[in-house]
Amino acid sequence: DYASSVEREFSWAEHRLCVFDVGGTRNERKKWIHCLEDISVMVFCVRLTGYFTPLFEDESVIDMTESLKLFEEVSNSSMPRLVEWVESSRIVLLFTHLDVFEEAVHVRPLADCFPEYKQGSLVPHDVVADGLEFL
Repeated sequence: DYASSVEREFSWAEHRLCVFDVGGTRNERKKWIHCLEDISVMVFCVRLTGYFTPLFEDESVIDMTESLKLFEEVSNSSMPRLVEWVESSRIVLLFTHLDVFEEAVHVRPLADCFPEYKQGSLVPHDVVADGLEFL
């Protein structure tokens, strides 16, 4: 039962694409992990604006941190079935909401959420390019 996921099918050239949008809430992960069976490509989406957004389930956790941690867990899993599925597929990490990030990074500096962030060396300084390079 993938009640929390949305499935869409597309045709492209001679390929049939089946896309599952599984969302990302913690309590739904056990339900959608099986969507990874027999995949050829996994596109893992992370919102660029998540660097200052608290996680829905736990406001003490930053959304982007949680998303990147989950990406790491899925792509480097030691679970036997998951390893088999992931090793036979390609994984794409796709950052979304670039347009909002381009505005937000001027108001909410990355250093506010990532103390390890140091302003880049681009001259003249480009906050957006530096931020993208860091992330």
